[in-house]
Amino acid sequence: IQVIFAYILLVNLTQKQFTDDTILGFREWRRNIAHSSSFMEENTQVSLAARVCSSHAGLELSGTQSSAHVSFKSYLQGHGVLMCALTVLLWVLTVLKELTGALSFIRGIWYLPRGLKFFGNEEMNSISGIGDFRRSIILIVQLSRLF
Repeated sequence: IQVIFAYILLVNLTQKQFTDDTILGFREWRRNIAHSSSFMEENTQVSLAARVCSSHAGLELSGTQSSAHVSFKSYLQGHGVLMCALTVLLWVLTVLKELTGALSFIRGIWYLPRGLKFFGNEEMNSISGIGDFRRSIILIVQLSRLF
């Protein structure tokens, strides 16, 4: 999984393709030009934005926006889908690991004998029992991890 993540990051996300000024320009283009009736195709009544988004071959304007759209679309249909799936998979595995740890800890606390007996020395500490109040507090805290 790490190799696939590293490959996707290397291929797609290591170079800054768009600057803040470019993104601001895209926003201005969309707000002022893309949906303007002045740039609507007369015969079909299709806006410039719709023609860019459909990758219309006969665009007379907005070549930069069109190439950016093609770049976004190819990422979202290729590596973007894989990156999203891997991210969700890793999140699910992380949640399962957390749940397993919490449930194991709860099980360990639950099966400790009642009463407090702590034996310790410099080499090894061991708990052979736990009081009811402490057990309740620990279980409440651990159960809160699950929700």
